[in-house]
Amino acid sequence: KQAKHGTYRAFNIPLLASLLFAAHPINAEAVNSVGFREEPLFAVFFLCSLILYNRAWTCSGKARTVVYYTVSLLSYFCATLTKETAVCLPLFVVLIDICYPRQDPLEISRSAFLYFKKWCNLKRIIFYSGYAVVTALYLLIRFVWMTGPSSKGLFYKKVQYLGGSLSAGLLTTTRIFADYVRLLFIPHPLYV
Repeated sequence: KQAKHGTYRAFNIPLLASLLFAAHPINAEAVNSVGFREEPLFAVFFLCSLILYNRAWTCSGKARTVVYYTVSLLSYFCATLTKETAVCLPLFVVLIDICYPRQDPLEISRSAFLYFKKWCNLKRIIFYSGYAVVTALYLLIRFVWMTGPSSKGLFYKKVQYLGGSLSAGLLTTTRIFADYVRLLFIPHPLYV
């Protein structure tokens, strides 16, 4: 009976945390709004691209590598079309390669120069260039095709900052961030 009691107690903590998270008023907008559907879709494409990149790098067959890599690039492209934040995925790919090397740690520690020389091999450069091409394609689509034509006939749209200028936008964003932190701890007055 004690094993059941211990399991029951261990179950209570996550249950209480999830109920507090679900009932906290600061989460009401994210839970109730239909407009945030791009967040989970972005997460699925982003994580799928990272996982498939890792599989492409570590698998043994050339055909499987090409398939994994191609689907990883397609997932990355879909993630960028879902949410602009996905443009940072190539940075995550590079950081994963640096922080989690696929070589013997003793070999890495002997010489940083030799490690860097081995790290910058042709396969890695080809893999990174694919992400660079997808990023360039997305930026072309985003800033040329998705903006309306101006009076000059060029595809150009002036950037409009929150508050009218960059400095006012930064100050306004800082104030909004401080309000969110305050509402996280003191959710009054909060309404939807």
